[in-house]
Amino acid sequence: MERKHERLPWKEARNHDDDRNAIISVIEEESSAWIRGDVAAWKACWVQDNHAQHINARPSVGARMLRGFDAIATYMVPFIEDRAQEVGVAPTVQREDWRITIGKDMAWATFDQLVPMDAGPNAAPGRHNHLRILEKHDGKWKIAAIFHIPNRIGYYTTPWVRVDQSGVILEVGAQADEALRSHASLQRVGSRLCARNSADSEKLRDALAEADDLIRNRTGRPPVALMLQGEDLTSLSICWITVADMMTVVLLGDDRLLTSTIRRAGEVYGLSPKQLQVAEAIARGMDLSSAAEFLGVRPNTVRTHVRRMFERLNVTSQPALIRTLLSTRPPHP
Repeated sequence: MERKHERLPWKEARNHDDDRNAIISVIEEESSAWIRGDVAAWKACWVQDNHAQHINARPSVGARMLRGFDAIATYMVPFIEDRAQEVGVAPTVQREDWRITIGKDMAWATFDQLVPMDAGPNAAPGRHNHLRILEKHDGKWKIAAIFHIPNRIGYYTTPWVRVDQSGVILEVGAQADEALRSHASLQRVGSRLCARNSADSEKLRDALAEADDLIRNRTGRPPVALMLQGEDLTSLSICWITVADMMTVVLLGDDRLLTSTIRRAGEVYGLSPKQLQVAEAIARGMDLSSAAEFLGVRPNTVRTHVRRMFERLNVTSQPALIRTLLSTRPPHP
């Protein structure tokens, strides 16, 4: 006998959709209020009662459990107030893989939250796994509990390599082996990540040792540019080293991160859009002639842009120019 699929009554299905949309809305507003530094809006999203909980499991500090809304607010409000004082555009947060179960007056929701890698350390860049438990009070959904597990290493879309302090390769991301075979300055030698030329070996060794010190101190860090030389010893090659979830990860190349970092530095130093295009071309390993051809301008125009950037940043070489731009952080009041 064929079994007919049960259908929710129209009104019940509509109410279910309304609840789902309201749940997503309050979750997104709680996060948005945190990012924009709005304490009152953040508090309004919560069940302000003693049974509220906030659990954050981080490899750097272990699990942190806050019981009761007063304890949650005491811990969180100073961070939210700091966000209100920060300069710059708030990071764009994406959420995906929503799974929501709704009861009469209680619901739970899980989702992945993605924060761009160039968002800065306070914004906790990466992919994070979230769970929310919600309660309905006076017809409005409120957050009663948060459980949060960061998972930044699962976020990278660029080829990456996880290594220990001596460069031994522990794990590789998608297409990383292929990227290493053609990388301008890094290569895989047996089980190790190595520089292609001896001039860069010490730089790589020092960068990995610094990352290991951060791990020993149970501290994370967003990606930091490591400037190396191309195999021809004349062009620049840039990789990024980050400490994520107490692991050292080398990003073999990230065009989006490179562009956003240089543009942020350009805002600090007051560089023109054309100057930033030239700087980015140099950072991608182009010489001035190649940069001129790539940008569709005369070589003398590129040289003029470079000379003016030298003057503004008080540097005298292209490597120093790029190093300064990639190490610049937005100012804070």
